[in-house]
Amino acid sequence: MFTQQLFELALNIQDPWFIKDIQFSAENKRLDIHIDFRKGSVFHYESIDENIKGDYKVYDTVDKQWRHLNFFEHECYLHARGPRLDIADTIKRQVNPPWTQFVNKRPARTIKAHWEGVVQWKKSHIDNGLLEGLNSLIQAAKAKARSFSTFRYFRIVAFLITGRLDFAGLNKHYLPM
Repeated sequence: MFTQQLFELALNIQDPWFIKDIQFSAENKRLDIHIDFRKGSVFHYESIDENIKGDYKVYDTVDKQWRHLNFFEHECYLHARGPRLDIADTIKRQVNPPWTQFVNKRPARTIKAHWEGVVQWKKSHIDNGLLEGLNSLIQAAKAKARSFSTFRYFRIVAFLITGRLDFAGLNKHYLPM
């Protein structure tokens, strides 16, 4: 009983929520914390867009799982039934448990969107700073080549400006062609 109270305090789990069960596996290096809410609980739901505000009874639930920070070297997972509320005859809404309100998904989305770039950086160790520097030099070449009449002349000026750069000092993984 003391363990459940300790985890309720650590995770800031408050009424009507409570820890139903804790499963710890040293072999699998895993901690599973099962959280539930009391029968007959009423939850607050508010939506400015839909002009809905009030306390509502639970219509049904959806089983959910969240990956939490590691508990020492053990993976930690939170399991709970996510309540869906009966707002009106045709309106049912999912309530997010309080421990999910501070989850910021933006970093995960950014990494997912740029995953190929992350993998390429790991392979080459060339970051965007080098490319931005090259772009700056080429923009300078573009300014110098304004009076030239063809792209050929611009390309010559760009090669003259960037041609003698030594990338070996910037990146130990650089292999000259």
